[in-house]
Amino acid sequence: MYDIRWNFWPMRSGGTERSKWVLTMAGEFEEIRGRLEAIAEELADLAISRLRESIDAGGHDLPVDEKRLTRARRAVQKAAHLLEEPGRTDW
Repeated sequence: MYDIRWNFWPMRSGGTERSKWVLTMAGEFEEIRGRLEAIAEELADLAISRLRESIDAGGHDLPVDEKRLTRARRAVQKAAHLLEEPGRTDW
């Protein structure tokens, strides 16, 4: 099933808006978005696990890879957000 939507995309020069027809399959990104959200949760769990391990070992500094895991989680969350259907309000 196809869903034709009328979207507005800001022009790069001049600041006015131009309109464009967009043809998308209804929910075509939902599966990918769901997988990305699951990956973001896994990354958060892994970062928390690293923090707990560091605390249990008596460490006072953040684990080196915790920061990388957090940055990766944020990037994955951003990608999932970009795939949301236009006009979605359930978040």
